[in-house]
Amino acid sequence: MPKLYALLVAVNQYPNTPGAQLAGPIGDLEKIEDYLAQSYAQDLFSSVHIQKLTSPASDPADLPSKANIVEGFTQFLGQAQAGDTVLFYYSGHGVREQTDIKAFSRAEIDGYIANITAYDFNINAANTGQTLLSDKELRYLIRQLAEDENGQPKAHVVTIFDCCHSGENTRSPEKMQKEAIARQIVRKAISGRAKEGFIFHKDPAVAAKLNKSAPLNELLPLGAHVMLAACREVELAWEYPNVGGAFTAALVDVLKKHEGLISYQELHSRILNRMRFFFNKDQEARDYRQTPQLFVQGISPEAHFHQFLSNAPQERSGAFPVEYAVQEREWRLGAGALHGINPRQGEQSNAVQVFDPKNPALEFPAKISAVFPSHSTLSWPQAVPATNGNWYAKIEGLSIPPLSIYLSGDAQGVEFARLGLNRLTQETASAWFREVPDESQADYVLEARDGLWFTQHPFDYRPLLVPIRYLDNGKLLDNKWVTVFKDFEQMAKWHYLKNLEYFSSSATNQRSNSDGPIEVRLFVQLAGGIEERVFPKDGQFLIPLTLAEPQKSIRFELENRSDQLLYCSLAFMDYQFGFYSAGIMMRAQQGLEKNAVFYSKQDGKDKYLEFGPGNYVKTYQWPGEEYYLKLIVSRTPFNLEAFDMDGLPLPGDQYTGPKRKLLPKSPVLDWEIRTYQFFFTNPYFNEEKAKSLAMGM
Repeated sequence: MPKLYALLVAVNQYPNTPGAQLAGPIGDLEKIEDYLAQSYAQDLFSSVHIQKLTSPASDPADLPSKANIVEGFTQFLGQAQAGDTVLFYYSGHGVREQTDIKAFSRAEIDGYIANITAYDFNINAANTGQTLLSDKELRYLIRQLAEDENGQPKAHVVTIFDCCHSGENTRSPEKMQKEAIARQIVRKAISGRAKEGFIFHKDPAVAAKLNKSAPLNELLPLGAHVMLAACREVELAWEYPNVGGAFTAALVDVLKKHEGLISYQELHSRILNRMRFFFNKDQEARDYRQTPQLFVQGISPEAHFHQFLSNAPQERSGAFPVEYAVQEREWRLGAGALHGINPRQGEQSNAVQVFDPKNPALEFPAKISAVFPSHSTLSWPQAVPATNGNWYAKIEGLSIPPLSIYLSGDAQGVEFARLGLNRLTQETASAWFREVPDESQADYVLEARDGLWFTQHPFDYRPLLVPIRYLDNGKLLDNKWVTVFKDFEQMAKWHYLKNLEYFSSSATNQRSNSDGPIEVRLFVQLAGGIEERVFPKDGQFLIPLTLAEPQKSIRFELENRSDQLLYCSLAFMDYQFGFYSAGIMMRAQQGLEKNAVFYSKQDGKDKYLEFGPGNYVKTYQWPGEEYYLKLIVSRTPFNLEAFDMDGLPLPGDQYTGPKRKLLPKSPVLDWEIRTYQFFFTNPYFNEEKAKSLAMGM
């Protein structure tokens, strides 16, 4: 069994920074420690090892100085071997810092780097770098735990931050200077340190890349890890008398109710749905909104559904979590329009049954009262369940249309595919796709030929995905059913997300895609560094490519043109049926104030993304590369990363089998989802060759 190593850091007292003292971090640390002492947490590991650094502490060796925190990473957590789990928990203050290192500033929306502060931090000291641990230094330390010297996976790394502005892993000692109704936290960035002030400057490999101004992903590659944070970078993490930190209290309560058997995704959903969403500037002196964050970095999107700490895959039951938000006095269901609930008022026909998994006979019928992108609110026509229960909901009538699949080709391969897909559909109670009797009714065709299954468009010979071999030396391969089943399931989810659109009022239903509260702007870089803006026409950004210029450098901007704070995402969907919540922008979700702008991610030395036709598009003579941009805008936070899907593998040009025979300003809103097509023409396209390939000639 694996081992667990937990480094727990809490700073109540900052002796060198008067006025920056905190009350709750040590109490929160004790809650985490108590959870780790429970038998169901201990039973996940062969042994559990804990090191604590707190301020105050009776022994100087237990104080959270920068040196002690770094040593905790390298010496204590560094004991973890492949398959073990390491946990870093921090609660304390933090600051932003100016930097002249372009690789660092380009990776941040505001150009500053974030730091957690050691207990002896002094904001007026000449060399504050000795008491700051930057997010880039944490990045360096985490990778050493997550990968061995050969770049192979090592420990499962989990970090938890219960601190203000923890979307950037920091807590501001200036938080009490916040204006009464301001939403943006006022934080002064301190003077930056020289590169010699970072812990990794003595690493020869990193130093060489620093001197060459290498981009961040090359300079400090991201180690795979999971991060849970108490709030967004522009929010405060609140604590209450006799409760402590609201985030840690919710975290530990949920973990204990589930006895640790909960995925990262459900854990985040339950905590998020307990927290404060709304802000009424006319009635509140302070903004108490708190939006917990979940980041699964450098790991498969499936890791969202792995068990907390153990990292074991969790079986998905098809039920959704239900939580009661005490502060806003409403019941929240962890499913919304993105999950298939009809958002139209008066059209919700979903039957909802809320139940306790430990007592399935105890059920409460509920009604969906309002729908948002990733959550809904519930009302109760009869009895109301206890507000502190561990509830789930089963939902009938999700509005996700199944894909229509036509099976064709070799009789043995067709019957074998039908048998396997029907069996898996019954076992999983899936409704993502259905077989149709005629190719003209199909969304896609699964054709069997030469012992391979090919996924294709109707009446088109060209394969869309890597062919799957189901016959080997005359033997049928049962396990290949699962690959086809999962491909179709992902394709159905992709189509649903692509086609999902919603405008929050009848007035906005008539607006074009350029008239929303968030304006999407696309710029193409021309020769000499000049930019040209490309405007969408009927929801499509069209970018022609030529043989002389077969690729383009582009960037995006989102601007909030409304009078309210809005959360927004611009997800990227590719023709490989992939969905990437952070594929285009610097964050999967960003809160934007009025007139604020959100920029494309900056990979490399500039702010542009390179696009051009790939080998698959050129080989099979498609007219271009078709992508989709999914703009999601909401007054309340939503969880988009759980929908991430890596693209399915494309076919190579190695297959040469038999040919196929052809067969016949904006108003105030609650939330919106808009779709933009994003199309690059293929300069190598030849219509006659494309027709020949489609006909199998």
